[in-house]
Amino acid sequence: MIKLLFCFINSFILLFPLIANASEHIGFKRIHSDIHDGRPLDIAVWYATNNKQNSITIADNAIFDGSEVIADAVPEIKNTKSPLILLSHGYGGSWRSLS
Repeated sequence: MIKLLFCFINSFILLFPLIANASEHIGFKRIHSDIHDGRPLDIAVWYATNNKQNSITIADNAIFDGSEVIADAVPEIKNTKSPLILLSHGYGGSWRSLS
């Protein structure tokens, strides 16, 4: 039974890119807000877009490959529901370490 479950999970992981409904183009917007208590709030928003503008690479460093995004692109509007993923890196972290 364990082997069957292991095979099922591995098959799902390997086939996920084929069954996922992901956008070909990724929009990106960075928002910086100065809060009154002295701690700034940096927000990075990643979203699906239909724009085919020139993409840029962000969060690229010596260890990790960056991500190709279209900065400040218009979001894709769909009539169907899409999942929303919220991710917090916690106090003292950075969105760059999660990309």
